[in-house]
Amino acid sequence: MKTLSVLLLLATAVWASAQQPEIIGFTADGMLTWTNSQSGLHCGVEYTADMSWSWIPWVGGPWNVVVTAPVCQAQIDMNHYATLDLSHIPPALRSITSQGFYRISASTNELEMPIVTHSVRVLNHCGNTVSNLSLWAGDEFGQHDFTNIPSLPPGASTSYIDVSARLLTNEIVLSPPSAGWRVAFTRPEDRRYVGTYMFGFGPPEKRITVTITNGNSMPVCCEWLNWTTNWYAYWLPTTP
Repeated sequence: MKTLSVLLLLATAVWASAQQPEIIGFTADGMLTWTNSQSGLHCGVEYTADMSWSWIPWVGGPWNVVVTAPVCQAQIDMNHYATLDLSHIPPALRSITSQGFYRISASTNELEMPIVTHSVRVLNHCGNTVSNLSLWAGDEFGQHDFTNIPSLPPGASTSYIDVSARLLTNEIVLSPPSAGWRVAFTRPEDRRYVGTYMFGFGPPEKRITVTITNGNSMPVCCEWLNWTTNWYAYWLPTTP
């Protein structure tokens, strides 16, 4: 699979740094060259598949590299997508592997992995009231609880609830890292949870709808991708 690289002569400064590197070269084999206005900056390569989506660190690319020269180079792995198993995602989403936009992020401080936010709502399509409905996400700093709803009657739905976690690695999140989000709930017969990893790619607002059913296969719709699939709801012995 060939990845088409679209060069953006664009840089960004984060964490209150006014220094903006400039990309001056990007070859077909992935060699990226940029200039620095000062030494000692922490630099990293960021990527997006769509200009309206969030920027995220490029897999395997330099991150938190302290530059010591006015001109720096980094090798970008242009074959990364060809090695990914994309069979679990819809064909329309796989098409993002045909393009890419890159930029240099720079700061006088260390660059941090970005915080990713999903807006999740829950529909109760089972025949009983669901209780102790909780939404949470986890990252290197542990589990973050965002809400606990005592009960959700049949046919009811929650509002969209934001859950956030920090990415753990500069991996394009088409394959799961350790960070993830969960919806846990109690039915009369058991307590279960459904969830997956944090999607790093996508728009800043990533809406997801989880439908609780009578079975253990729950429809989950990633609305910004117009993609619905069934995820297994795992049994929980205790409330997380």
